[in-house]
Amino acid sequence: MAISLLALGLWSSISLSQNSPPRNPVVRVDPVKGGECDPCDRMAVIFVHGIGGSSTTTWTNTNGTYWPNVLANDPEIGTNIDIYAVKYDSSLLWSKSSIIDIMKRIDLELDSFFYFHRYQKVSLICHSMGGIVCTSYLLHVKARYGHRVLAKFRLVFAMAVPYSGSEYANFRRIFKWSSAQTRILVPIDQNDFGQLLRLTTREILEKQRDQHCPLLTTYAGYEEQALQSYDSVPDSVLRRLNLIIVKKESAIAGVNENNIRGFQRDHFTLVEPSGATDDVNIWVRDNLKACIDGTTVCKGRLQDAEFNECGRPLGEFPHPGEVTTDPADVLFKP
Repeated sequence: MAISLLALGLWSSISLSQNSPPRNPVVRVDPVKGGECDPCDRMAVIFVHGIGGSSTTTWTNTNGTYWPNVLANDPEIGTNIDIYAVKYDSSLLWSKSSIIDIMKRIDLELDSFFYFHRYQKVSLICHSMGGIVCTSYLLHVKARYGHRVLAKFRLVFAMAVPYSGSEYANFRRIFKWSSAQTRILVPIDQNDFGQLLRLTTREILEKQRDQHCPLLTTYAGYEEQALQSYDSVPDSVLRRLNLIIVKKESAIAGVNENNIRGFQRDHFTLVEPSGATDDVNIWVRDNLKACIDGTTVCKGRLQDAEFNECGRPLGEFPHPGEVTTDPADVLFKP
C-alpha cells in the first residue's frame, strides 16, 4: 500500500513538470509528409499522442529519431503513405477542458482534414489516452457519416492504450488539481465512459462486418518493462516502484490475440523506436505494408463491387460547415 501511494505521488510529481495548457486548447493536424490530393491513392497514417504528450516529443527517441520520419523514409512503404501528427493540448494536471471538449475539437479538425484530403485508406497510430481519443473519433465518424466512411479506416495501432483503464489514474482522487481528462483513464469497473465506449465499439464493428464493409483491424502493443527513467527522478526509485503504467490485460482488452505483441519497453519508450531496425518500428511497418498491399489485411478497395452493400453509396466527408435540413440525412459529396 505504501509503495502504491508513493507511486501515485511520483506520477503526480512527474505531471507537475508539464506546462499548464491554455484554457482554450488548440487542436491541429501537423503534416510530416503529405500534400493535397483528391482523391488520395496513398494511405494516410495519423499519429495521435496521449495525455501530457505532444505531436513531436511523444514519438522522439533520446537519440533524436522521430518515428513518423522513420516510416516516411522507409524504402518500401514511404512512397505509399502520407504521415500526419495530431496535436492537442492536454495534461494530467490543471486542465479545465474535459475530454469531451477535447474530443469535439479533434472531431472537427479531423473532419475538416479528411474533407480536403480524400484518402481511401487511413491508419491510426495511437499512444496511451490517444487510443481512447482514436476510438471516440471512429465512433463519431460512424454516427455522423455512416459505415461507408468509417470503412476508410483500416488499421489502428493501439500502443499501451488503457482500454480497461489504469490504476494510476486514481491519483485524481487524491490531488484536487488533477485534470478532468483523467476521468476516462480510471479502471474500467469505475469507468462508465470506458464501458460504454467498449460496448458501442463492439456493436459497430459487428455491424460493419454484417454489412459487408471493409473491416477495421486493431493491433495492440503493450509495455513489458516498468518505467526506467523520467527527467530528474532517480532510476533507483523508479526500479523500486516497478511502474507499469498500462498493464497487458488493459492494453489488449477486446483485441484479437493474433494481433497483440509485447515489447521490452516502458510506457514512454514503447513509442520511441531508435530507428528503422527497431522491433517496434518493424512490427508496425510490416503491418502497414500488408495493408497497402492488401494481402493479409485491408483486402479490396471500397469501390470494389463486393462492398456495394456497405453503407451509403459514394460516401465521403461533407464540408465541415455543411448543414442539412434533416440531421439524420447527411449530404455526401461524390
